[in-house]
Amino acid sequence: MHWWEITIKLRSGLGTPLANHTIWGHLCWGIRYHEGEDALNTFLAQCNAGNPPIILSDAMPVKRVETDTFFVPRPNLPAPLRPLEDPGNERADTQKKCKKTQWVTESSWNEISASLSIESLDSILNHVAPPSLQKATVMHASINRMTGTTQGEDKTGALFDQEQWYADEKQNKFRIIAFSDEDTNQARVSQLIEWAFEGGYGRDASSGLGTFDVVSITPHEKPHVENSNCVMLLGSAVPSSKDPVQGFFSWGLHAGRVGGTFANSELPNGSKQRAKRPVHILQRGTILKTDKPTDWIGRCVSGVHEYEPIRHGGFAPCLPCKLNDETMRLVEGTA
Repeated sequence: MHWWEITIKLRSGLGTPLANHTIWGHLCWGIRYHEGEDALNTFLAQCNAGNPPIILSDAMPVKRVETDTFFVPRPNLPAPLRPLEDPGNERADTQKKCKKTQWVTESSWNEISASLSIESLDSILNHVAPPSLQKATVMHASINRMTGTTQGEDKTGALFDQEQWYADEKQNKFRIIAFSDEDTNQARVSQLIEWAFEGGYGRDASSGLGTFDVVSITPHEKPHVENSNCVMLLGSAVPSSKDPVQGFFSWGLHAGRVGGTFANSELPNGSKQRAKRPVHILQRGTILKTDKPTDWIGRCVSGVHEYEPIRHGGFAPCLPCKLNDETMRLVEGTA
């Protein structure tokens, strides 16, 4: 098995969060466009069988000052107990800020991953301020094709707004950690990632949003933690019946939309439904107790659309970690 570090650079605004399952969907369309329906069916058959050729993390931020600082998801541990005494305004403000933090530096994670606890996590949350995309509200006006103007038949306008995200030059790089099988070498990974981003990413890619450059794809050395007893998800996943069932979960609900040519044309079964059915997911940062080390969690989910072949890529790579005894008792319900 192989681990890869993929660096991408944002060159435009962004309309859709950089989630692993959305990147996986773009990758599938890349296979469909370049190699045809049969190649995509072969790829999906491997995913359905629990042997995905490639598994992707969420795109994680990289902050550039003098050198690149890499970030990983903040582990989803319970918040520290509230102190009996008044913490003071400064400490209260710091705690409130830390509570909203979504990322920790990779170096800080490596310091605490061998003895992870609520206290050790709290001690690193202020090390380096994580980068953040700047959100902007962009106004649009839809055109009435009957009148050729923005005025509707009821004489009202058609003004609406959408959120977009932007990054400055020091915060426009992102890193994806990928896990591939023995048959998927570096050249194939590079090809798949280039295809995934070549037409833009996410909402309004056809009008310029989600433009990325693939900067580099290099082998990645997975961190080793002696006697690890847990893993942390690097992206969202839909657990299978074989996956761990205890941990500190961060649940979400993903309601995606079809992409590629399905986004603006009739599907092969005649359906015009663009929205997929909602899927419950474990979000990045989820901590799962494991009896033995595992490199990834998840499964390929069917039944997400009335056109049966459509799938949700519910896979995510993991980082090993070791909860200390006190925190493990919280997981097991024996504290």
